[in-house]
Amino acid sequence: MPFMPTLLTSERADRAPSVLGARQGEEAEVGISEQKRPIRIIIKRLCLFCLFMYFASLVLWIAGNGKIFLDSTQVLLLRVLTLDAIALGVFSLAGIGTLIILPDGHRQGYRGIALLMLGIGGYLLLILLAVAGILFGVSLTVIASGTG
Repeated sequence: MPFMPTLLTSERADRAPSVLGARQGEEAEVGISEQKRPIRIIIKRLCLFCLFMYFASLVLWIAGNGKIFLDSTQVLLLRVLTLDAIALGVFSLAGIGTLIILPDGHRQGYRGIALLMLGIGGYLLLILLAVAGILFGVSLTVIASGTG
């Protein structure tokens, strides 16, 4: 029988995977691990982006603190720092939510619990950093505006 790559015989059609990865006649099951992966990756990257922006605005504020920048620029950097800290806190809370709501099916036992606690601990540290940034930015903005 000659090789025909575009046509499938009836025997091979049963073994050929469909679009969702299931054989013909079977229902395609998309597991929770395949559904959670993109949202977890997106949240982790958003947290890293907000953390980078947080430190970048903090470094720029520290560099401009020696009267290199104008006072209005310093206040703007403090506001950006505060907004970055708020976003970092929100995305960290979302990260904790995805860890709790979408558990890993392949991580069971003590190792799975330890990795879950490690992930939650990391997000909690980011939340503490965000709260410190919010308090720092708001307090210095109030002092700079002269109403404190």
